[in-house]
Amino acid sequence: MHDRLDVKETWEIAQITISILQKAQLVPFLFGSVAGKTYGLSRNPNDVDIVVLTRTHTTAQLKALLVEADSRFYLIRSGDPFATHKILWFRVGELPSNSEGGLRGFSRKCKVDVLIPGDLGIPYMDGQLIVHRMVTSVPLGRRTGQSDVLQQPLPVMPLLHLLCFKVQGWFDHRESNKEHFQTRHPADAKDICEMLQFACTHPELVRSMRASDSSTELDTLRKGSTGLVLEFIEYFPDTGIQWRQLGFAV
Repeated sequence: MHDRLDVKETWEIAQITISILQKAQLVPFLFGSVAGKTYGLSRNPNDVDIVVLTRTHTTAQLKALLVEADSRFYLIRSGDPFATHKILWFRVGELPSNSEGGLRGFSRKCKVDVLIPGDLGIPYMDGQLIVHRMVTSVPLGRRTGQSDVLQQPLPVMPLLHLLCFKVQGWFDHRESNKEHFQTRHPADAKDICEMLQFACTHPELVRSMRASDSSTELDTLRKGSTGLVLEFIEYFPDTGIQWRQLGFAV
């Protein structure tokens, strides 16, 4: 069994991944629970989800780029026998050599999901809407010591976009006929409630998004998610006032 990563280590893996992609003149940002953690989620992310705004690269090409740039990245076949893609992992922390002088191994790892517009319904959004959130990371392999702690900004999906995708995920998991997906929707609901609370107590994040949006993208996002939000409110009626506070017509 692999030890769980400290969230500060997860931030460092995210930063390593983002730096490589940015050096390749690409535009990446965090998505999923690792992005939600910057918006008030209490649970720590299990992996790193990154979206890359590109029309010229496939996810397979982006994963190969990361593997070539840093030997701690590696690919394995998916456990799904029908899947054609490979899973990207990042090695963390070496084990000491054994008494027989065996080779060092890696005691921990982190899955890194690389997505592009079109995956999971993610649109090709305006890169100017990407938010930079300050996080605290720690150099990998050195988990203690104040001098090791680093403060750094990471690019993150805008809060309202992420909320809408979280609601979509909650709905999909609840309606799935696969048990391992169905077990996720209570955690999804808890995440959404925490992010709603964060959004309502940090209105500047919503205002800054509205100010930077020169198109109707924000209104389109709200209208496109209204049905899912109404479904969520049906199960969690106390959240209705929060959705309306964020500008959803529900």
